[in-house]
Amino acid sequence: MILLKKISLKNFLSHSNTEIEFNPQHRLLIDGVSGSGKSSIVDSLIFAFYGKGRSDNRSLIKKGTKNCKVTVDLIDNAKPISYRIERSIDSNNKHLFEIFEREGKGEYKLVNALGIRGAQDYIEKEILHSSYLLFINSIVFPQENI
Repeated sequence: MILLKKISLKNFLSHSNTEIEFNPQHRLLIDGVSGSGKSSIVDSLIFAFYGKGRSDNRSLIKKGTKNCKVTVDLIDNAKPISYRIERSIDSNNKHLFEIFEREGKGEYKLVNALGIRGAQDYIEKEILHSSYLLFINSIVFPQENI
Protein backbone atom coordinates (compact mmCIF):
# COMPACT_ATOMS: atom_id res chain seq x y z
CA MET A 1 0.00 0.00 0.00
CA ILE A 2 1.24 3.47 -0.87
CA LEU A 3 1.27 5.89 2.07
CA LEU A 4 1.66 9.63 2.10
CA LYS A 5 4.79 10.59 4.03
CA LYS A 6 5.27 14.31 3.38
CA ILE A 7 3.94 17.13 1.24
CA SER A 8 5.66 20.44 0.60
CA LEU A 9 3.95 23.40 -1.04
CA LYS A 10 5.84 26.45 -2.30
CA ASN A 11 3.72 29.41 -3.53
CA PHE A 12 0.79 27.08 -4.18
CA LEU A 13 -2.56 28.91 -3.91
CA SER A 14 -2.63 30.43 -0.39
CA HIS A 15 0.51 28.59 0.80
CA SER A 16 3.85 30.42 0.70
CA ASN A 17 5.93 27.65 2.20
CA THR A 18 4.09 24.78 3.87
CA GLU A 19 5.37 21.34 4.81
CA ILE A 20 3.26 18.60 6.40
CA GLU A 21 4.66 15.27 7.56
CA PHE A 22 2.37 12.29 7.94
CA ASN A 23 2.84 9.37 10.30
CA PRO A 24 1.01 6.15 9.34
CA GLN A 25 0.27 5.41 13.01
CA HIS A 26 -1.47 8.77 13.57
CA ARG A 27 -4.65 10.38 12.35
CA LEU A 28 -4.41 13.96 11.15
CA LEU A 29 -7.09 16.63 11.27
CA ILE A 30 -6.48 19.82 9.35
CA ASP A 31 -8.53 22.64 10.85
CA GLY A 32 -8.82 26.30 9.92
CA VAL A 33 -11.14 29.10 9.01
CA SER A 34 -12.62 29.39 5.55
CA GLY A 35 -10.00 30.43 3.00
CA SER A 36 -7.03 29.34 5.12
CA GLY A 37 -5.81 26.72 2.62
CA LYS A 38 -7.23 23.38 3.81
CA SER A 39 -8.65 22.44 0.40
CA SER A 40 -5.44 23.66 -1.24
CA ILE A 41 -3.64 20.74 0.37
CA VAL A 42 -5.94 18.28 -1.41
CA ASP A 43 -5.65 20.31 -4.62
CA SER A 44 -1.85 20.13 -4.37
CA LEU A 45 -1.97 16.32 -4.27
CA ILE A 46 -4.12 16.23 -7.39
CA PHE A 47 -1.76 18.69 -9.10
CA ALA A 48 1.35 16.70 -8.09
CA PHE A 49 -0.10 13.36 -9.17
CA TYR A 50 -2.05 14.37 -12.28
CA GLY A 51 -1.00 17.90 -13.28
CA LYS A 52 -4.54 19.22 -12.99
CA GLY A 53 -5.81 22.14 -10.96
CA ARG A 54 -9.19 23.58 -10.11
CA SER A 55 -9.13 25.57 -13.33
CA ASP A 56 -6.28 27.06 -15.33
CA ASN A 57 -3.08 25.75 -13.76
CA ARG A 58 -1.56 29.25 -13.78
CA SER A 59 -4.21 30.23 -11.22
CA LEU A 60 -2.56 27.75 -8.80
CA ILE A 61 0.39 30.12 -8.39
CA LYS A 62 0.18 32.30 -5.28
CA LYS A 63 -0.64 35.89 -6.17
CA GLY A 64 2.47 38.03 -6.41
CA THR A 65 4.79 35.12 -7.23
CA LYS A 66 5.95 33.69 -10.56
CA ASN A 67 5.85 29.93 -9.98
CA CYS A 68 4.67 27.23 -7.62
CA LYS A 69 6.00 23.81 -6.71
CA VAL A 70 4.53 20.78 -4.97
CA THR A 71 6.69 17.93 -3.66
CA VAL A 72 5.08 14.72 -2.42
CA ASP A 73 6.95 11.91 -0.67
CA LEU A 74 5.30 8.47 -0.69
CA ILE A 75 6.32 5.16 0.82
CA ASP A 76 5.33 1.69 -0.26
CA ASN A 77 4.86 -0.31 2.93
CA ALA A 78 4.84 -3.60 1.00
CA LYS A 79 8.41 -3.16 -0.25
CA PRO A 80 11.32 -0.96 0.72
CA ILE A 81 10.68 1.72 -1.93
CA SER A 82 10.00 5.42 -1.48
CA TYR A 83 8.92 7.85 -4.17
CA ARG A 84 9.23 11.61 -4.54
CA ILE A 85 7.08 13.45 -7.05
CA GLU A 86 7.90 17.07 -7.86
CA ARG A 87 5.72 19.18 -10.09
CA SER A 88 5.94 22.89 -10.70
CA ILE A 89 4.46 25.46 -13.05
CA ASP A 90 5.39 29.04 -13.81
CA SER A 91 3.37 32.04 -14.96
CA ASN A 92 4.22 31.18 -18.60
CA ASN A 93 2.53 27.78 -18.08
CA LYS A 94 5.88 25.94 -18.27
CA HIS A 95 5.73 22.66 -16.36
CA LEU A 96 8.53 20.80 -14.65
CA PHE A 97 7.68 17.25 -13.60
CA GLU A 98 10.05 14.70 -12.08
CA ILE A 99 9.71 11.38 -10.28
CA PHE A 100 12.37 9.97 -7.99
CA GLU A 101 12.71 6.50 -6.45
CA ARG A 102 14.68 5.35 -3.44
CA GLU A 103 15.31 1.81 -2.23
CA GLY A 104 15.67 1.45 1.52
CA LYS A 105 17.60 4.37 3.01
CA GLY A 106 19.57 5.10 -0.17
CA GLU A 107 19.58 8.26 -2.24
CA TYR A 108 16.65 9.32 -4.40
CA LYS A 109 17.31 8.64 -8.08
CA LEU A 110 15.48 10.16 -11.01
CA VAL A 111 13.12 7.71 -12.73
CA ASN A 112 13.93 7.73 -16.42
CA ALA A 113 10.42 7.86 -17.83
CA LEU A 114 9.71 8.91 -21.39
CA GLY A 115 8.79 12.59 -21.07
CA ILE A 116 5.77 13.98 -19.28
CA ARG A 117 3.36 11.37 -20.68
CA GLY A 118 5.66 8.51 -19.72
CA ALA A 119 6.13 9.93 -16.23
CA GLN A 120 2.37 10.39 -15.87
CA ASP A 121 1.78 6.79 -16.93
CA TYR A 122 4.40 5.64 -14.42
CA ILE A 123 2.59 7.40 -11.57
CA GLU A 124 -0.80 6.05 -12.55
CA LYS A 125 0.23 2.47 -13.33
CA GLU A 126 3.27 1.76 -11.15
CA ILE A 127 2.84 3.94 -8.06
CA LEU A 128 -0.79 4.90 -7.43
CA HIS A 129 -2.53 2.24 -9.53
CA SER A 130 -5.20 4.85 -10.11
CA SER A 131 -6.33 7.05 -12.97
CA TYR A 132 -7.32 10.67 -12.39
CA LEU A 133 -11.04 9.86 -12.53
CA LEU A 134 -10.74 6.99 -10.07
CA PHE A 135 -8.65 9.14 -7.74
CA ILE A 136 -11.05 12.09 -7.59
CA ASN A 137 -14.18 9.94 -7.48
CA SER A 138 -13.16 7.40 -4.84
CA ILE A 139 -9.99 8.46 -3.02
CA VAL A 140 -10.08 12.26 -2.87
CA PHE A 141 -13.19 14.38 -3.25
CA PRO A 142 -12.20 17.91 -4.31
CA GLN A 143 -14.45 20.81 -3.42
CA GLU A 144 -17.44 21.27 -5.73
CA ASN A 145 -16.96 17.74 -7.14
CA ILE A 146 -20.50 16.61 -7.84
